[in-house]
Amino acid sequence: MKYHFFATISITELVDYPDDDNDYYEEHFLIREIVSTLKIDFPIKQIYERYFDDSINTGDVLLFKSKKDSNNSILIDTFKDPYDQLDLVRFGVQITSNDIDKIRVLFRQLYDKSSILINYHEGQGILNEICTPARYPKQITINNYKYEQQLKIY
Repeated sequence: MKYHFFATISITELVDYPDDDNDYYEEHFLIREIVSTLKIDFPIKQIYERYFDDSINTGDVLLFKSKKDSNNSILIDTFKDPYDQLDLVRFGVQITSNDIDKIRVLFRQLYDKSSILINYHEGQGILNEICTPARYPKQITINNYKYEQQLKIY
């Protein structure tokens, strides 16, 4: 059984700045726990930096699969909507192991501790549409601007 967790949160919720007077940051401790449990290489620091370096109206869906259990994965949709002032991303986890309850607690804590609560979903099939390679490239049109969003699998 594949079980999914999916939320819309600010990308800033995925990292932590331990010192307000310093630019140093690290992955949020809940992200670290999720990644460790799923045994997935999820380079949130590189994703975070690239997100802020990329221009608006760009951003792909990044899917990171576990090397140990190919059915476990982490997904992040980094598309930057020009009207978004909160730096929102869509973030999801797919899991098939016995760790569903542990991931539920960690994922829910990550969402509940977020400063902006947009949406949270969990269940079966929630990520199927966004993870289907045949749906890409996906055309995104905002005003006169068009972007072909890609699904990148790691």
